[in-house]
Amino acid sequence: MCIRDSLDPLGEILLRKAHRPNYPRYIYLLTDGDVNNTAQVVSLVANNSKGTRISALGIGTGASPALVKGVAEAGNGIADFVTDNEDIAEKVISMMVRSTLPLIDCVKLDIDRSLLELAHPNEGQQRFVSIGDIYSVFLYLNESFDHKDGFECTLSYTDPVNKQSRNIPINIRKVDAVTTDSVSRLGAHRIVQTLETQANIAKEGYSNDPDVYVAIKTEKESLIEEISLRFKVLSDKTSFILVSDQKVRKDKMEDEKDISIQVPNLQSIDHYSEREK
Repeated sequence: MCIRDSLDPLGEILLRKAHRPNYPRYIYLLTDGDVNNTAQVVSLVANNSKGTRISALGIGTGASPALVKGVAEAGNGIADFVTDNEDIAEKVISMMVRSTLPLIDCVKLDIDRSLLELAHPNEGQQRFVSIGDIYSVFLYLNESFDHKDGFECTLSYTDPVNKQSRNIPINIRKVDAVTTDSVSRLGAHRIVQTLETQANIAKEGYSNDPDVYVAIKTEKESLIEEISLRFKVLSDKTSFILVSDQKVRKDKMEDEKDISIQVPNLQSIDHYSEREK
């Protein structure tokens, strides 16, 4: 896929005046390959996505994950992939049905940034939320929160019926803080996925400026590694090995025995030790 296959058509559509003001516009990008300007495409979507929801479908093994996920993230849409053995029509219809459900527009959470260490999605980032969907926000508070009993933040959105802005004050108390590992890891995993996508986009967007790319790549990879190790989540830069704390004796354990294996020609091969299940 060449540059003009995605950048020019998207630019023409996004810069075109919407036919019905105050109604969301839906755009679907179907791609079976890669482009050499992913950063430009994603930036175009991010800068022109107001009132528009852009979803992306990658077709086959040649589709670029960075392009598909980057466009959907910037366009507040849905990212999905279809393999060679799947029905593309079913995937497209499913995506269209999901993305055209009634929307709550401009959803964002305003919070005192001095309390934040990490957040997903980013604090203040506006999003669409389909009616019936769960809007999850992960806030990782720093040590300054230890000296407070709680704090107040504001959830704002645009009412889908009368198109008026709504503000809901939310009081977060220290006793409400969640310390469960599974919840913390889920949020950390989503942050890592976002950073990995940003790193891939930077690789293509600054291919002609290696110094800038190396600086961005180093920063993103450092954050990925730090978050992955801290919360014990997998990433492109980390891996984990499961280690059993059971002591293994040098001699055979009681639940082991020698088994003779027969191949089709009935010739016996070497014995091996197998643990009975």
